[in-house]
Amino acid sequence: MRSVVFVTHEEHRYTHELFARVMRDDHDLPVHVADYAAPGRVPVADALVVLCDLERFAAADRPRLVEAEDELRRRGAGRVLNSPSRVKTRLELLRHLAEVGLNEHRAAALDGGQHLRYPVFLRGDRDHDGPRTALLHSAAEVRAAVAAAGPGGPDLVVEFADCRRRPADLFHKYGAVGWCGQVIPRHLFFSPDWSVKRPRRTTDEQIAREAAYIAANEHAARVAEVFAEAGIDYGRIDFAARPTGGIITFEINTNPAILDEGDLVNERRRYVTRTFLTSMSAAFTAALG
Repeated sequence: MRSVVFVTHEEHRYTHELFARVMRDDHDLPVHVADYAAPGRVPVADALVVLCDLERFAAADRPRLVEAEDELRRRGAGRVLNSPSRVKTRLELLRHLAEVGLNEHRAAALDGGQHLRYPVFLRGDRDHDGPRTALLHSAAEVRAAVAAAGPGGPDLVVEFADCRRRPADLFHKYGAVGWCGQVIPRHLFFSPDWSVKRPRRTTDEQIAREAAYIAANEHAARVAEVFAEAGIDYGRIDFAARPTGGIITFEINTNPAILDEGDLVNERRRYVTRTFLTSMSAAFTAALG
């Protein structure tokens, strides 16, 4: 195959544009970004095409996405990753993982959360804004949060999963990229807040623990299993490690921001960024043949 083409929602091309440029300029790989509004701007003949942003589309849009996949194949795409007919939505995935025993926490639509364990939080099924509420400890608190959000508010209820060994420990979140069955570790973040975001400051110990994760990739087998259950060929999974073994999956993002300018200048995390880019370059090279 001649190139890798990421196809994104037209408002979210930015997630891969820097990454594609680095792959082209520093690794001499033909990686490009197109969008669903005008996919024809980038040649796809004999390309490995990655359909991204699938979770941002409503269920009613799925037939249109399947048509887009068919059109790409008619235009000569060599291979299409993330087939819309296979990829599970966020709610479908969280429900399925709980049913097959790969997750301890459950999720439901707003009108179906009566069976969930408290505390819970609210979030959107089709965005990447994370939790929209604090932890809620009763049905009354859930109703109040839904009323306060109003129309267009969060539409999922999710059980809180605490993966700390001790209450005094920091919360953590791993990130890994799935690519055609391969698992490439991306980050390990720590926070005193249960909703873990990229930290503004990190300690030497946290940097060392992240580097150790990048080197060992000790959760790769279970992560690969989750990607297979999700029907997702490419994306970034956010997960935590259970104290008793295994992982808890929070979500898989099919259009992740996997590289930003800060990664390229952060001296303390240079090993993490360099190793990730080298691993992605090798994965792309193998896929292109």
